[in-house]
Amino acid sequence: MLASTSSSSSAAAADMIKARTYDVFISFRGEDTCDGFVSHLYKDLCRKNIDTFVDSEKLRRGDEISEALLTAIQGSSVSVIVFSKDYASSKWCLDELVKIMDCNKCVVPVFYGVGPSDVRKQRGNFADALAKHEENFKHDVEKVKSWRTALTSAGNLSGWDSGKIRPDSELVDKIVKDILKKLNRGTSSANLEGLVGIERRMQKVLSLFQDKFPDFRKLGIWGMGGTGKTTLAEAIFHHVLNGFQSYFFLANVRESDEKGTLSQLRQTFFSAILEDENLYISTPTIGSSFLKDRLSRKKVLVVCDDVSKLSQLEYLFGGNNRLGPGSRVIVTTRDKQVLIQYGIDFIYEMEELDDDESIKLFCQRAFKSNHPTEFHQLKLSQMVLSFANGNPLAIKVIGSSLCGKTQSYQESEAKKLKQVPKPDIQRLLKWSFDGLECEEKEMFLDIACFFKGEDRDFVTRIMEACYLSAYSRIENLIDKSLIYVSENAIKMHDLLQQMGWDIVYNESPSEPERRSRLWIPDDIYDVLIENSGTKTLKGMLLDMSRIPKLELRAEAFVKMRKLKFLKFYLPSTFGRVQMKSKILLPQGLLSLPNELRYLYWEGYPLKTLPASFDPRNLVELDMRDSNVEQLWEGKQDLVNLKVISLFCSKNLVRIPDLSNATNLGKIYLNRCFNLCELPPSLQHLEKLTHLDFSYCKNIRSLPSLYKATSLTKLDLSGCSNLLSFPEVSSNVTELWLDGTAIEEVPSSIECLSNLRVFSLWGCKRLKSLPTSIHKLKSLEKFNLRDCLRLETFPEILDIMERLRDLDLSGTALKELPSSIDNFIGLEYLRLNNCENLICLPNGFYKSKSLWGLDICGRSNLVVKNLFSAIGGRPVKLKDLHGLSSLYKLDLSETNLESLPTTIKQFPWLQELILWNCKRLKSLPELPPSLGHLDADSCTSLEEVSSIKKLFEQALFCQDEPYRCLKLIFTNCFQLNEKGVGNHGTPKLETPFKQTVNVLKDYHKASPQRHKFITCVPGSEIPEWFDFKSLGSSINIQLPSEWWINFPSFVASVVVSFPERYNGRNFGIRCECHLKYYNGDSHDLTCSFSLWGVGVLNHEDRMFGWDHMFLLYDDFKVWEFVESQASNKCIYNEASFKFYPLHYGSKLRNSSLEIKQCGVHLLFAN
Repeated sequence: MLASTSSSSSAAAADMIKARTYDVFISFRGEDTCDGFVSHLYKDLCRKNIDTFVDSEKLRRGDEISEALLTAIQGSSVSVIVFSKDYASSKWCLDELVKIMDCNKCVVPVFYGVGPSDVRKQRGNFADALAKHEENFKHDVEKVKSWRTALTSAGNLSGWDSGKIRPDSELVDKIVKDILKKLNRGTSSANLEGLVGIERRMQKVLSLFQDKFPDFRKLGIWGMGGTGKTTLAEAIFHHVLNGFQSYFFLANVRESDEKGTLSQLRQTFFSAILEDENLYISTPTIGSSFLKDRLSRKKVLVVCDDVSKLSQLEYLFGGNNRLGPGSRVIVTTRDKQVLIQYGIDFIYEMEELDDDESIKLFCQRAFKSNHPTEFHQLKLSQMVLSFANGNPLAIKVIGSSLCGKTQSYQESEAKKLKQVPKPDIQRLLKWSFDGLECEEKEMFLDIACFFKGEDRDFVTRIMEACYLSAYSRIENLIDKSLIYVSENAIKMHDLLQQMGWDIVYNESPSEPERRSRLWIPDDIYDVLIENSGTKTLKGMLLDMSRIPKLELRAEAFVKMRKLKFLKFYLPSTFGRVQMKSKILLPQGLLSLPNELRYLYWEGYPLKTLPASFDPRNLVELDMRDSNVEQLWEGKQDLVNLKVISLFCSKNLVRIPDLSNATNLGKIYLNRCFNLCELPPSLQHLEKLTHLDFSYCKNIRSLPSLYKATSLTKLDLSGCSNLLSFPEVSSNVTELWLDGTAIEEVPSSIECLSNLRVFSLWGCKRLKSLPTSIHKLKSLEKFNLRDCLRLETFPEILDIMERLRDLDLSGTALKELPSSIDNFIGLEYLRLNNCENLICLPNGFYKSKSLWGLDICGRSNLVVKNLFSAIGGRPVKLKDLHGLSSLYKLDLSETNLESLPTTIKQFPWLQELILWNCKRLKSLPELPPSLGHLDADSCTSLEEVSSIKKLFEQALFCQDEPYRCLKLIFTNCFQLNEKGVGNHGTPKLETPFKQTVNVLKDYHKASPQRHKFITCVPGSEIPEWFDFKSLGSSINIQLPSEWWINFPSFVASVVVSFPERYNGRNFGIRCECHLKYYNGDSHDLTCSFSLWGVGVLNHEDRMFGWDHMFLLYDDFKVWEFVESQASNKCIYNEASFKFYPLHYGSKLRNSSLEIKQCGVHLLFAN
């Protein structure tokens, strides 16, 4: 793809990129990365429609960088530099690097197989390459100097390290997401550049971000609606976010609170800030000290937009009022008291636009220019602005409404403004509404009352069924600044929404049944219980969690003949069990309005829809968690129906004939446990894309779906009685058949050329796979876990480059195919509980991309053969080279007695799981990259090497800002001198002491943070500890001037566990209370989780007897020691308190006990 020797090809390639701009330019050393990593990165970028330029050998001719390459670099928004081992050996790469850095644009360095410090300091291969260049360029010393400068600059940038993120697919995914953020941010920043008056206001607020305020600060932006608070906050957010480790914009806080979705917003916020997708916080406050500690360590930027109550902020931050040093929280609100109550450090009051700014903004919207170019434009501007009172929203809306109109129309409309009192912004905005066409007014009110925040495609779909030219009318509302689109959701300023609400409310202030739209729960409750609905009603939106129990009459909807939108819903945080008693129809239901386009009734209580209901106008039908058994009898005219969702309707027996639903695209019937009949009409639905019948346990067969050529995802997981393999078209990309009763995969599977995900997890009757499986060239994930009868895997007769994840756990396989090396992109292989598998084929050792290998559980695989023998011959270092990418190795519950010394040859191995290896007696020297060793319940383990060395390598690692080392030896009773249940000293005490002594040399030599936790059976604190005490607390007197050479302390506790205590989520918290002579104090806290996410592979971790923990965390101490030295405060006493944790929260009245604790102070030599 990238190689050519033709000069004409070079010229052609250059011509192709002339006058072109790109989103991304990739610079790399082709011989190092071209065939693998860069090609995957390039493909993923292209899949995301990111216009990417890959530096080609066609353009590398002559001694100087070509004009074509220079054009591509200059015209790209983002440059990705892939630093590999031989990158610096290419002067072309170095010339590109200099040009990239000179352009001063966004640069994303990727350190592929090299460390950032190697690039920054020109060490290793980079040192050798630069030395050769200096020899060859003695006549041009400045050139080599410029290369060194560019390398240093690029090495100092925040980038992506392949040593920390494995496998390559995950690294590529993270890089692509990062680039998308940067491109989106660039677009956002560019959009903000045209905002009138924003620079002046930004400078005033940005002064508060200066380094003279290095600690945590909270800023408030206060002002009336429509003055641009959100716009200013967004502009500042995009301007400064590069200076923070994490950042998040909490939009529409007030609205989320009113909708009952504040908990989801908070969940998303914490997951993003802490970069933890699995994080879940179920309580109003953050009880976990571990989470609080994590938050206090990060420099973050947070915007809380449109806050109306103090309680919203308290909930969003979980009662936690501390973030890391240098963090900033910006709060926008109309209520100054909220800011005062929250303890905001600085409050900025929004200023109105001055005259010049007002004229500029109005002219931009009304005349598409920055200033009046004609006298009538100046006159019109003055007329309008005399009433707008400097309010940006009012100016923008009025100006947009006048754009493109005739001069006489503009002047006539402007005169009407004289009827509006000057400060009445709502009436100014309504003036713009009055200028809309009739159907545009209706659509605006529909959005204000029902669809604000909904997906644009969904809203357009519903609107097109109600109004002519709906798509273009939505565009017109956008052009008039009445709505806008953000992340493909229809949004609206809250002032405009309030205006819409007021318009509808004023239709009939005292009689809600005479209004066109209802969304206030009390109003809807009154109308329904009094059966007072009228034909005036067009839509009804009811949050059922906000009304008491409601019994509807059978004729409840008879009078609402014009109703188009009906949504009875619950916030996702509200229990469905409570909901079932909320809406009752004791007398049944006579009818539903035939005009309905959108019917969403969560928990619908009847067995069927009313017989008189004609669903021909329905576009979406969503009756999740309903009592429906059958929607209707016979065939219906469903030409407009596009989505059906009845999931969790446990009484549903059959679905009707859908042959007339020619536009149906998605069907969701998952967890309809009694559904047993599927109509043959499904095969004729040519626009069907998604079909979900998962956990419909009574389905035995499916009609042919071969003609449903638009179908891309079919989910039949949990259909435990499904016997036959579904017949589908070649366009299917995801096929989920987990837990079905199928016995074989037909050879016709080879026709599914677009299949990316194929899952057969738990298909316990499956006996064989076809030999044609290798023809699935698009396959990325193949799951055969717990296919208990599967004894053979066919030979892979051709290369399958896209397969990344193969799970064969729990199968009856006796051997893997010798051609397994044809999975050239395989990254994760799971072989857990493969009892019949004894050895691995030679081809396995050729894998260059494998990063995760699980062979734990009931397995007879000779683990030593993984390292020490290939085909009966001794393994050599070069034979292991293919497996050098391993990141995680899980050997739990295997019968190995020792690990071979060759394990240290795995340079990227970070997780080694040896849980419950009962025969394991010793551990050799382990690879320096290791961060997590889990040897829990290795009851025969007697000897452990290299603990001190592991700690030294972790401590003095310069390339990682944070390193946590966990060495877990729980229930390893042979490491206790006196055996099980007896008081004794761990055999590891000496290496532990050596490890701790390493810390004395560490002192202040590195800015990195380090954390260390280890656990071993034992009933005594190490004898060399300075201070020891019975119980869970200890007080110590600090020596004078202790802070001068004091880097940190090491803590130890002995915990007595009751027999069979499940310690799966166990942890320890340490609280240090420093006291001053005059009574002042300072508190430090740190928390340690024993397993965290790594334990998810194994359900329980059972403890027994006493265990000794050794704990070290330097971050909090250093933050304090530095402030101590600068403040010259002399603390003379320290008290330490230790608590057991469960899920990060303190355990109270627990059966376990902290018997002893100790503290060892560390002083630099």
